[in-house]
Amino acid sequence: MKKFLAVFLALTMIILLGACGKDPSEMTDSTTESATTVDTKTTETTKATETTKTTGTTESTTETTETTAPPVVIKPVEFDESKVVLSFGAVSDVHVNAASGDAVDKVKSAIAQLTKEASKNGGRLDALAVVGDIADTGKAAELGYFKSAIESVLPDDVKTLLVTGNHDSIMGQCLNLMDYELAFGEKYFGEGIDTEDTNLSIGVRDCVVNGYHFLMLEPETYSKTMGCPYSKEAVEWLDNMLRKLTEENPEQYVFVCTHPMIYNTCYGSDLDGNPSYWSTTYLTPTLSKYSQVVTFSGHLHFPINDNRSIMQGAFTSLGCGSVRYMAIEAGGYENMAGATTMNDRYEISSGLLVQVDENGNVKVTKMFFSENTSFEEPWTIAHPDAEGTHLKKYSRETREAANKAPTLGNVKIDPRENTKTGVKTYLTFDAAIDDEFAHHYEIEIKHITAGKVINKKILSDFYHHAKRSDMKKSYELFLGNLKDGKYKVTLTAYDSWGAASDTFVYEWESTKGEVTVKKAALYADFDFSGGTVKDALGRIEVTNMGATVENATVIHGGKAYTADALKASEDKYVICKFKELTTQDAFKSWAENGFSVEAFYVMPAKGSVQGIICGTQAGGWGLAEDRTGKPYFLTGGGTSYNTGAYATSASAELVHVVGVYSISDGKCYIYVNGKLNASVPINSTFKVGADGTFNYFCLGNDITKGNVGGDFPTKGMTMVDGKIYTGALTAEQIAEAYNSALKLLK
Repeated sequence: MKKFLAVFLALTMIILLGACGKDPSEMTDSTTESATTVDTKTTETTKATETTKTTGTTESTTETTETTAPPVVIKPVEFDESKVVLSFGAVSDVHVNAASGDAVDKVKSAIAQLTKEASKNGGRLDALAVVGDIADTGKAAELGYFKSAIESVLPDDVKTLLVTGNHDSIMGQCLNLMDYELAFGEKYFGEGIDTEDTNLSIGVRDCVVNGYHFLMLEPETYSKTMGCPYSKEAVEWLDNMLRKLTEENPEQYVFVCTHPMIYNTCYGSDLDGNPSYWSTTYLTPTLSKYSQVVTFSGHLHFPINDNRSIMQGAFTSLGCGSVRYMAIEAGGYENMAGATTMNDRYEISSGLLVQVDENGNVKVTKMFFSENTSFEEPWTIAHPDAEGTHLKKYSRETREAANKAPTLGNVKIDPRENTKTGVKTYLTFDAAIDDEFAHHYEIEIKHITAGKVINKKILSDFYHHAKRSDMKKSYELFLGNLKDGKYKVTLTAYDSWGAASDTFVYEWESTKGEVTVKKAALYADFDFSGGTVKDALGRIEVTNMGATVENATVIHGGKAYTADALKASEDKYVICKFKELTTQDAFKSWAENGFSVEAFYVMPAKGSVQGIICGTQAGGWGLAEDRTGKPYFLTGGGTSYNTGAYATSASAELVHVVGVYSISDGKCYIYVNGKLNASVPINSTFKVGADGTFNYFCLGNDITKGNVGGDFPTKGMTMVDGKIYTGALTAEQIAEAYNSALKLLK
């Protein structure tokens, strides 16, 4: 009965309220809310209200409602190509200077390719971040060259974000960020790019592009003993900025740009120990507190298609490679231009295109500017999360655990020729198979009988190919002219992560048989008849840079003659290129079979080094005259050159000179007017000219890195004859060549 009365009273109240047109909450009577309960899946709210009326009676009502809460949003971790909200280039080490036009050309090419790649799927390039070493020698004028270059190709609405490097800040005029501001102006600094948190006086910038922050810092100096220190104020600024930005947007990356590598992160950052000229430890404690950090650095010029160029620990670090040229660790590798630079270093121009989608996921495309393409397999990073799962994919531990060691293929010891000093022997082997690539090979050659050991290392060509399938399929190493005795060779392949293949081991006995002497053959014959210069055998591509070809009067042996001749001067010479020797390996193999160079010429003016037939550039070969006028023959070997073979005297009249490279004899020879003048030992295998110069040379000059003359211009040269031979000419053959040259004189 009580339940019935309660229901009846409740219904009566509802009817009365409806008739009055008022909600209980709208009544003037005092109302008290007593409790609220929330469930994460379904929200059930129970309200108990007491309404006190003027009559003094109290009535109670109860309402129960259910509402569904918004679902928890789980953002995808896969990069969405169709929803890109930010695209920027991250490049470094441009090294612009007045003398090298290739730097400006490479900058323009890089920007054009970044712009094109970013435009895919309807996108656009929003910014270009340049992480130092814009100037090559620290001169403000070099910044001007760079500015002109980028403004000629970069769309006006693309923001350019700049920070200094060591070539900017500790060379030449020692340019800092305040100097940058003066050189580049308001378009590159200040409102529209920098926030009010930028403080150039302590070397820090806060730049914003599409809502993403770029924190850019310059160190105080670069030092082998001090490392790369930052001011206390700069480090505190970085900490404060990262704290503020990550608290505001904990699931958004913050990009930190600074020239030196962060120590013990990506490829090369730990090779020089600590302290280091190449990396810094000063920022690590601060960066390690914020998992949202992504750093971009340069300085090392290391290859970005080595997957160690991205590394994750407490934060993410990337190396930007180099727009100008590539470098590598000082590994003691064969056939290098220097301890850390390859002969083909200027053929490698690279950088990064970084894109962020609407969920905060990042894609990094490794751009291979030299080949107008990109390296295989972009890196993709999931948006930051509180658990730090976004830092697992590219951690050293994850990748080393998944890595597989390389596997060697066929290996062969190849004795090819008996020589006066031993058996000319080569090691040939297939490129190792690896889940990524073989980074380098280590070889030990032991003369068991003599107790001597030689160690050699060969760097693979991984850095030079966008596709790993295009890497060399085999390698060859000259072991030397082996004397009689027992030998042992070992070969091991290593990948980027330090995993080693099984070691190939082979022992054999080398026994010299009958020595066979190969007769040299004419390879190229320069013809100066008919007013033109050409190779009569067609193996040399000839480009005349203004030299005169005419019938000239010459003096030889005190007598005057006439002959068809090439007449070169300081800026008028001939550029030559081997048509058939199109790779460094092909040229090296050709040279190590022996070669000879012949010139019948006169250079009346002395006082400077002058190229006769010359193609030297941190290696290579050439006939030239020294400052006193003595002819000499120079060949590449070791880190640059073997000892030159110098003639004993100079000549003011037409002279016949032959340089001979005989690896079977282990010597270089120079002959003058048919007679031996000097010989020097060859101390190592042939070293080709640097980069793309290896198959170029000049008549009346020496080749430069730009594949034109300029290094050793002649003050005036008349050449009656010039020839190149495969093989080492004998003394008898050289005497015959001299007599043949004399017949050209009329």
